[in-house]
Amino acid sequence: MEEELLEVIPLKSSKDIDEKALIIITEAHLVSRSLSQSELLRFGTGRLLEDIIEFLNPNSNRKIVFIGDPCSLTFGKDEDSALNLETLSELYDKEKIKHYRKPIGNDYSEGREKLRTDLANSIENTIFNNLNYSFDKVTLIDLQDDKERIQNLHSWFNQPFSNDPENAVLFYSKKDCLKTNKWIKKQCLKNGENLAIGDLLIVNNNVSIPDESGFQIPRRIVNGMFFTVLKLKETQQESIKIRQSQNPIILSFTRITVKCLSLLGSPETDIWILDNYFNSEEDLTKEEQIAFRVFVNAKINDEKRKQKFEDSQEYRQLLEDKQYTDLSNEVKDVIETLVKNYNLPKEKKEKVETSRAVRNLLSGYYKKYKKKLFFQIKDSDPFINAVFVKYGWAITVHKAIGSSYNEIIIKGHRKENDGITNDSYFRWLYSGVTAGKIVNITSPKRINPFMNCVFEDNSTNGVSLKTKQLLVFGDYEVESRFKNKVQSLENINVIGAICEISKCLEQNGYLLESTKKFSEYLTKAFYSIPQSDNKQLILNIDNKGSKDNFAVGNIRIENLNGADEIIVKTCIEDCFEQKQSVISILDDKPELPKDFRQEIYTAWFEKCKNENITLKLMQSHNNQDVFRATCEKESLTLRVWYGTSEKNHTKGFFQKLKF
Repeated sequence: MEEELLEVIPLKSSKDIDEKALIIITEAHLVSRSLSQSELLRFGTGRLLEDIIEFLNPNSNRKIVFIGDPCSLTFGKDEDSALNLETLSELYDKEKIKHYRKPIGNDYSEGREKLRTDLANSIENTIFNNLNYSFDKVTLIDLQDDKERIQNLHSWFNQPFSNDPENAVLFYSKKDCLKTNKWIKKQCLKNGENLAIGDLLIVNNNVSIPDESGFQIPRRIVNGMFFTVLKLKETQQESIKIRQSQNPIILSFTRITVKCLSLLGSPETDIWILDNYFNSEEDLTKEEQIAFRVFVNAKINDEKRKQKFEDSQEYRQLLEDKQYTDLSNEVKDVIETLVKNYNLPKEKKEKVETSRAVRNLLSGYYKKYKKKLFFQIKDSDPFINAVFVKYGWAITVHKAIGSSYNEIIIKGHRKENDGITNDSYFRWLYSGVTAGKIVNITSPKRINPFMNCVFEDNSTNGVSLKTKQLLVFGDYEVESRFKNKVQSLENINVIGAICEISKCLEQNGYLLESTKKFSEYLTKAFYSIPQSDNKQLILNIDNKGSKDNFAVGNIRIENLNGADEIIVKTCIEDCFEQKQSVISILDDKPELPKDFRQEIYTAWFEKCKNENITLKLMQSHNNQDVFRATCEKESLTLRVWYGTSEKNHTKGFFQKLKF
């Protein structure tokens, strides 16, 4: 029978910490409220940020200072970090939170720090439309030459390590890490394709090393430690049957001797590693995870049979408990039956009835017994403490967070069909670049605001092509005589178009009677016709979508019903031309938008000025700007569409330029 194996370690009391203490937590971007627990253990709620605040007691006079890098990757979700003001506000009184964010400087013109600053500014401003590399060949190197890359790998990894590595290769995917690690073994160390003496390993879990003599050093192995393999010893396999698989799952363990590079003095020790994890491209499969839990559970059940609850100190404490001694003999017999049931399979357990208070009394002591047993096994069984290791020359950027290497190689391409114009990619690259003092970039990804822009040229030398105007009416004021006719409509551009054409039509006797929205893109206007009581002129007003700010693009005649076609068409044309004529033309040095467009438009104006071309910004709306460029003999209109959506990753990008 499978039981819940997870052992929860409750928070300790903070009574030994001064009530007016100042607690400073550095690297706070790594402190998160995202759930974190191992297969066997969970400390507190498993949400570190929440536990820290509860432990230090927000109602006390203590002060907590979180210091960290808000641009770095964190464990779990970025929004769960201790540096996220909204997250802290949910856990702590917002009025008591003092928040300071150091301004991002612009003190670098090239190199690694210039790249880090550019990435940080993009993350801070949530705009991911520009990524360039000012390679200085000292701190930031464009490593496109295969020969140079191979030379680096050979010089870095041609012999086993005696200390923590100073250089590393960083990837996004574990699959790329495995390929490069295999290549390093074969080409640099030349020690075969399988685990061998001299290999560099990195730890991916926290375990205890069983100590039978009392002289064991180290006692703890911690996530992120590096080992050098000194000796390969025996391998042991366990066949585990689980419901989720028709065939047994084979768990393989190998005992090795390693030098612990990350500890003072680099002590040597024996560890058991789980081969299933080590040999996988990613992590354990779901079936292997279940099999490992079943394996551990079997170990615990074996120990329960050897150290029965009724022979334990906890059982004796139960018998001495006043609550127990006050019970009737009948209830005590029930408890004895429940105790015997603990050692029986489900189908053989004897059913008994008793109160919740009695069951809680027994359960409390049984949990203490199980907890003590669990830690006895955890501290003594080498297989439960199997170390999850991978090769350590090439690792993921996520694994390198918090590390400081002298020199790194980072592959800028993460994976196929991977979006890069987003917060995720910029944080990933920022964290990777931060991990090394000297950064070699291979396959760098570049981004610019025009990378996905469509260019459409409808201009012709010597001919002026008239382009139909989109009707956009900003803060349009509806005259009182039209208000009750358009009150059901929401699109201000449609309302403005109907009112303006109605002014023209009413001069010819056609009066607006009603309007009706038929779809997101179609509204109809109904007009009375002079000297006709039962017929109506019907106009269709077509508007664009969000990309074009819901502007009106066309006014069509659906049904004349005897109305004068020439008059109606003339009014429609006048409506569009009138809108064009009232557009305010800005000065030669217009006030430019205060966003990503400002720098680009400024460059356009300077370029045109140098070429004796007069460029004017005619209109500026959400998602679209209209320019007019004129010179001595020619002129053209330039329409610029740009994106503003963070969700769709269009913010900061030009989508279309139409001449």
